[in-house]
Amino acid sequence: MSISLYLDVCALSRPFDEQSYIRIGIETEAVNLILSKAKQGDYILLVSPVHIKELNAIPDIFERVELLTLLEKLGKPIKANRAKARERNGLKNWSRQDLEWQMQRMLHLQKRQALNLSVAMIH
Repeated sequence: MSISLYLDVCALSRPFDEQSYIRIGIETEAVNLILSKAKQGDYILLVSPVHIKELNAIPDIFERVELLTLLEKLGKPIKANRAKARERNGLKNWSRQDLEWQMQRMLHLQKRQALNLSVAMIH
């Protein structure tokens, strides 16, 4: 029985990133291991409409075509259901404005955490 996995475009693109950084190299190895297991049939990559939209926005033609071909060969298309996703995450009754405010708040917190981490690393 195959395991279904959802890898976002950032993860799928890791092998195309600059490999001189240790973290990126390790992440690339992990992605390549997952992809090799998918090629063997152990994993099934789930492909959403978001993948296609994000992949079509990649400016590097070689990277874009490689990833689109990869998902075409190894992927299983799924449909995104926003209503179910909102309900599953407890956001069913939130307005668009509430969601946007919450996203801005989360981004602000992430920036503060990144700043705190970089300051901590300096000291």
